[in-house]
Order: sequence, then structure tokens, then C-alpha cells
Amino acid sequence: MDTKISSDKIEVVLKNEELEEDVISLKEIIETIIKGKFKILLSILLCLSVGYGFVIHSRVELREVKSIISYNYDGIEEGNDPEGKKLDTSLIKTPVILNKVISNLNLENYGIDSEILRNSIKVVPIIPGDIQQKIDEIMETKKNSTSKDNEEEKEFKYYPKEFEVVLTVPSSSISKYKGEQILNETIKNYSNYFYMRYTNREILANIVQDINYDKYDYAEISDVINRQVILLNNFLLQKDEFRNDTKFRSKTTGMAFQDIVKSISVIDQVDINKMDSLINIYNLTKNKGKLIKLYEYKIQRLELSKDKKYDESAIASDMMNKFERKKNVLFSSDTESMESDEVTDEGDEQSYYSSLADKSLLAGVEAKNNLHDIDYYTSLIERLNNDTIPTSQKKKVEKEVITISKGINEKLEKWINISNDTVSEFYETNFDNSIIKRRTPSETYVSGPKENIVLGISLLAGLLIGLVITLLSEYLRKDENEGEVEKLVKVKKKLSTELV
Repeated sequence: MDTKISSDKIEVVLKNEELEEDVISLKEIIETIIKGKFKILLSILLCLSVGYGFVIHSRVELREVKSIISYNYDGIEEGNDPEGKKLDTSLIKTPVILNKVISNLNLENYGIDSEILRNSIKVVPIIPGDIQQKIDEIMETKKNSTSKDNEEEKEFKYYPKEFEVVLTVPSSSISKYKGEQILNETIKNYSNYFYMRYTNREILANIVQDINYDKYDYAEISDVINRQVILLNNFLLQKDEFRNDTKFRSKTTGMAFQDIVKSISVIDQVDINKMDSLINIYNLTKNKGKLIKLYEYKIQRLELSKDKKYDESAIASDMMNKFERKKNVLFSSDTESMESDEVTDEGDEQSYYSSLADKSLLAGVEAKNNLHDIDYYTSLIERLNNDTIPTSQKKKVEKEVITISKGINEKLEKWINISNDTVSEFYETNFDNSIIKRRTPSETYVSGPKENIVLGISLLAGLLIGLVITLLSEYLRKDENEGEVEKLVKVKKKLSTELV
């Protein structure tokens, strides 16, 4: 009975354990974690120590200095520079700019040369959010769109006017202030370079003030004055055509460029023509023999230039004829397969033929002009050799010519000063130094290992490792208990057998 009762008890116990064998309650998990809290805490501390050690030993600080600049002139909205060409922001990294920065800030003492500084600078375009969204939408639909659908994409173009200039500080020995100073100096020199490069603010030279009336012959005085007028006209017309700005009028001088050009043309057509006419009609010269030799030398130069231009025109014309014959052969020959490799694109052919025609025409025109100049100087030599005008009459005219030339010089000097003042105001009005503006001051940004992130990950890893160790150890402990239960089952079976 006792044995039977004992046997029943054993059976009851085994049944209860079989029922609870695969059941793990939340309560048991919590109790297991509480029991293993010291293991979890130790795991967290170890992981935090490892994470902090990583932060300390792998701390490579990366410092960047940033500033935003904007371009302000007509044409930037098309992505062009002030001359109408594609804007090249890499000009900020040209040696002429960086060498000034290095010299002004004594960066040689930090082991920095222009190459190191160039590699440390980058210019990043700033694209507004709505524009970027539209670009993303176009790129998203690009894969499934046809060529017709791509027309809108091709038409949509955005050219930024704001850019972020970024300097990666090239040396750990450079302080925060020094890094910002380097970027400031770079942008400053770049702005000055850009301003001077595209505004072309040279002052018109006054060459008439150097005329020596005692040494210069009358023809030489005329040449200098005519050269000054040509320089003045070219100078003003260049500014008038710059960005097609025809509306500018100086508040200081009250003049537009065309006003000055017209005033100069009056001097040219009236005063200078009168002076030249008197010199030629009366064959005025201080040294006839010297002047004749000068004209003969000019004729020799013109003869050489004329022959050269005629040869250039003939060569270009001959090439045009050969090109036409070759083209006819290519399209009429039965052996087309042998010649087909030499046929170029129709547009290229037309461009090549047009360039030959232009060269031939231009060289021919220049040769004709040289011929006219030769005839002109030849006639002057003949007039000087056949001169019969009395010296007394010439003396009176010489005085008049000197008076006229000095009056012309005074007028030209006046208009040269007005021109320079007008051009200076034109650039100050249209460009000033704000052609490139600083939108933000230089600011330093430090990047490197994120301590909070690293330590956070270490904390999480420590917690997970601690939990795994705790739960795993509990599982192993239970596994051992199950082994003991199996031994009890074997004992029970043995007892049952013996009782039977």
C-alpha cells in the first residue's frame, strides 16, 4: 500500500512536471532577470567601458569652416559669368588667389601650400527645397517616360546663384579662429579677383599728352591723335556692348557711352579732318627726306602684308575648290564604298566650308586695304617730291595746324577724363563689390565620433548581452534539473517493474 501510494505520488509529480515542462511565464522571466541583475549590470559597465575607450582612442576631429556666397549680376540666372560664358566656380581655387591667401596669413608656417589648400576647398551649389523636389519628381518619372515626355524635363533647367564654400581645415595645429580667417581671406581674394577679371576696370590711357610738338613731325602728330581717337572709341563701345547695357547714364557726368562716342566723332570729323587736310594739302613736314623714307618703309611693310594676304586668300580658295570636287566625287562615284569613310557629317561639312570662305574673304579684303594704303602713301611721296608751295605760306599754315592740334588735345583730354569717370560709375552702379556677396559669416563645424551615439549603443549592447547571459544561464540550470527528473523517471520505472 505504501509502495503503491508512493508510486501514485511519483506519478502525480511526474504529471505536473510534464504539464509545466514547456510553459514559461512572464513572472518567471522577470524573476530570472531580477536574479541576474548583477550579471546584467556588470555587462553594461563592461560595454560602456569599451565604448568610451573607443571614443577616446579613435577621436579624429574633422573641422569644416563654411560660408554662403551669392553671385549678383545679369546672366547668373542662366548659369553664366558676366561675359556670357559658363560660370566656373572653381576659379576660387586658382593659384593666383590661394598664393595670396598663403602669403597674407603666413600659412607656410603651418606646412600649407597652394596644392594642400586647393584640395581643402570645395564649392557646393545650394538648391531650394521646391526646386529639388521638382528635380526629384522629374528623375522619378524619367525611367518610364518616352522621348516626347522628356521635353518638359529638357526644358526645365535651374542654375543656382547661391553656393556654400567649405574649407576642410587641413591641419590640427590651426585654431578655430585661424580656420575661419583662412576662409574669409580666400573669399575676399576671390571676390576681388572676380571683380577685376570681369569688370575690366582699366583706365583709358592718355597718349596725346605725350606729344612733343618740337620733335614730332606734323604727320606723326596726326597719327598719335588718330590713334587716341580709335582707342577712345573702342574703349567706350566695349563698355556699351557689355551685357547689352544701353540704358546706363552717369549721374556724375550726365553722359551715356553713346553720347561720348558722338562727341568724339564730331572732333574726328571736324577738327581732325581739318588738321589732316592742311597737312596734306600744304605738304607740311619738318624734314621732307626723313618723311619720304618713313612712307617708303610703310609701303614696304604693306607690300609684304598684301602678298601674304593674297596668298592666304588663294590657299583658302583652292581648298574650297578641292573640297567641292571631292564632295562631288563622293556622291557621284560608283565606288562609293571606297570613299564613304571620308564623308563627314553634313553640318561639319558646311561649317568647314564656311570657315574656308570666311578666311578667303577676310584675307582678300585685308589685301585690298593694304593696296589702297600703298596707293595713298605713294601719292604722298609724289606730292612731297613735286611740292612747289612757298615756304612762307607753309609757315602760316604750320602755326594754324599746331593751334588746331593743341585744341584737339585739350578736347580729347577732357573726354578721356569724362570717359574714365563714366566707366568707373558704370561699374560701381552695376557691380560694385557686391558682384559676390557674403550671405553668412564663416562658421566652424566639428565632426567626429558621436559620443552619445557610441555610448548609447554600448549601453544597449551591454543590456542585451546581460539579458542573454542571464536567460541562457537560467536555461542551462533548468536543463540540469530536467536531467535529474529523467533519472527519477528511470527510478520510477525500475520500482514499478520490481513491484509487479
